[in-house]
Amino acid sequence: MRFIDITQPFSLFKLADAFGNPKPLKRVLSLMRSYGCMSIAVQPLHDCIPCQLFTKCLRDRHSIKTIDRSCCRMLFFKSSVKNLQGVKENRDSFLGYVDIFSSHHDRVKSPFSYDDLSYIHGAIISCPPIDTYFIKSKRLCDVSVDGGITLTVEGSFFNQQNQIFDGCVHTSIKNAIWNLLGQKVHADQLEKLGKFNKDNSTISVTFPEVREFLKQFNITLFAFDFEKKEGIDDATFQQLVYYAVESGFPVILGIRLLADAGHVVTVVGHTFNKDTWLPEAERDYFKIKSVKQIEYIPSVAWVNNFIVQDDNYGPYYCLPIKSLQNNISFVAALTDFHGNLYGNRAEYLAAAVLYNTLEKLTNNLRAQGQSTGGYWFDVLIRHWETKKLIFRTLYTKKQKIP
Repeated sequence: MRFIDITQPFSLFKLADAFGNPKPLKRVLSLMRSYGCMSIAVQPLHDCIPCQLFTKCLRDRHSIKTIDRSCCRMLFFKSSVKNLQGVKENRDSFLGYVDIFSSHHDRVKSPFSYDDLSYIHGAIISCPPIDTYFIKSKRLCDVSVDGGITLTVEGSFFNQQNQIFDGCVHTSIKNAIWNLLGQKVHADQLEKLGKFNKDNSTISVTFPEVREFLKQFNITLFAFDFEKKEGIDDATFQQLVYYAVESGFPVILGIRLLADAGHVVTVVGHTFNKDTWLPEAERDYFKIKSVKQIEYIPSVAWVNNFIVQDDNYGPYYCLPIKSLQNNISFVAALTDFHGNLYGNRAEYLAAAVLYNTLEKLTNNLRAQGQSTGGYWFDVLIRHWETKKLIFRTLYTKKQKIP
C-alpha cells in the first residue's frame, strides 16, 4: 500500500493523470479537496472481477488481445496517514474510496481513447457536508483494507460506464440497487440488457427493457413514461422524483438529449432552498393556481436541484430542475415496500380528506356559534382557507409511526 500526502501545493491534476484521468476521478478529487482530505492510501486490487470482465470483453468483442492493465483502490482520509498503523488509528477520518481500472494500449490500433480504458468501476464517497444538501438514498458500507483493517463510510454508490460491457443505464441500475438493497449487480447479470450498435461502440436500452430487468429484484417499481404519458396524471416530473428520494429511495431518471439521444442518471437526494421566493409569489403575485380542485403547496416547491450520480461526470452533482422541465423521458422509482399507491395520488387523497374534514368541522362549529377552538387550530384554518397549506409526502413503515 502506498501513502500520498495531498496537502497543498500537491497537484491533484497530476494525480488524476497518473491514473488515466477519467472525468469522474477529477470530481472525486475536487470533493476531497473541499472535504479537507489530507492523505490518500493506494491499495492494489488483484484478480478484480470487473477487470477480468473488462479485458475479456476487449478480447472477444473488439479483438484487443494485449493490454497492460492495473486496478487499485484509493482510500481518502481527513487526517495525516502514513502507514497501516495510521489507517487503524484514523478510522474516524475515513472519507470514502474509489476503485479505478487503468490500462495502456496501442491507441493507433484501438478504437477507444485513453479515457475510455480508465474508469471508476466502484466508489462510495461520504456525502457533502452542506446544510442545503439532503441525500437520502445512501447506506453504511464496510471497506476491507490491508492488515485486516475494516473502515466504514456512509454514502451513495457510484460507478462509471465503460462502453465495453455497460452504458449509463447499467451504471444507474447498479447505483440504485446497491443504495436500496445493499446488493451488488455484476456485469454478467446486465450482459443481456440492451443492444450494441453495428461497430460495438455504444449501447442502447429501452425503458420497457429496464422495467423488465428490474422485476428480478425484490422491489416495487413505480415507472412513469413521459414519452407515452403513462401513469403521470397531472404530476410534474419533480414531484414524482421527490416523493421517492425524500423517502430514501433511489430514482433512475431518463433525460432526452439532442438528435434522439438520451442519458440516464441516478437521483439520490435534493437541495432545499428555504429562502426561495416562488412558492408563495406564484400564487399571490402572478395568480398561478393549481390545476387540481384541491389546492395546496407541495414541499417540492422549495427544491431547486436534484442531487445525482452522473457516470460521465461523477458523484453528487446538482441537477437544476428548471433546466429539465421538457426533457424528461422517464422516471423509475425503486422502493422496498409493496404497495400500489404512489406519492402523487396519496398526497392528493390526503389533502382531499383533510380539506373535507376541516370544512365540515368549521361549518358545525360556526353553526353552533362556537369559536374554532384555539390559536393553532385558527392558524390551520386560515392556511386552509387561503389554499396555502403545505404538504410533505414520504413513505415510512407503520412501525416507525409514533
